[in-house]
Amino acid sequence: MQHLFPCIRRLACGLWRRDRGEFRRRSDHSDDDVARRCRAAALRILVMLLPSAAVFIITCLLTAIPTAIVVWFTEEFHIRAVGFFACAGAAIGALSITVLLRSPAVWTSGLVCLFVVAGFVAGLTYWFVMCELAAGQD
Repeated sequence: MQHLFPCIRRLACGLWRRDRGEFRRRSDHSDDDVARRCRAAALRILVMLLPSAAVFIITCLLTAIPTAIVVWFTEEFHIRAVGFFACAGAAIGALSITVLLRSPAVWTSGLVCLFVVAGFVAGLTYWFVMCELAAGQD
C-alpha cells in the first residue's frame, strides 16, 4: 500500500510544476520509479480482488441455480406459502456454503447459521415481492 501513495501524490500534484515561467521536473522520484510503483500497486490490488471476484461468482452460481429450480417449482404448482419460500431460502443458503467450503468445520463454526439466516430473509423477500407483484396485476 505504501507504493500507492507516491502514485496518488504524483497524480494529484502533477508530474510537472511551474516555477519561474518554465516547467521543471520534480526531483523526488524519477518517472520510471513512479511508473514501476504504480504498476506494482495495481498488480497487488488485482491479485487481492481476483479471489474475491471468483468467490462472488461461484456463490452467485451456487445460489442462482437452486433458486431458479424453486421458482419454477412454485410457479408450476402454484405454491404461495411464506413458510415454503423461507425454508427453501434457508436450505439454499446452507447448501451453498456447504458446497463452497467443503469442510465439516463450517457446521460447527457458525458460518452456516449466517447463510441460513440470509437465505431465510431472501426467501421472505422473494415471497413479499411476489405477493406485491401479484396484487398489482389484479
